[in-house]
Amino acid sequence: MKYTDFFKERILKLEENKLISIIEQLRLQLCNMAKEKGISHTSVLELSQELDEYIVQYVHKYGGKNFKITE
Repeated sequence: MKYTDFFKERILKLEENKLISIIEQLRLQLCNMAKEKGISHTSVLELSQELDEYIVQYVHKYGGKNFKITE
């Protein structure tokens, strides 16, 4: 593996981890907001749609590998 390839791979992994982190943060926010406001509240639905966009982005970019949902 070339030196530059090594760093490109590391950057991609960091980007993947950042995206997973954003998804997890939004998921936790969504759960808390849904408990507080109810699942049909406008702000809950908007946050759910935002989370969906990040998940779709992740799946398109990484094919869903290494994506684990925590409880």
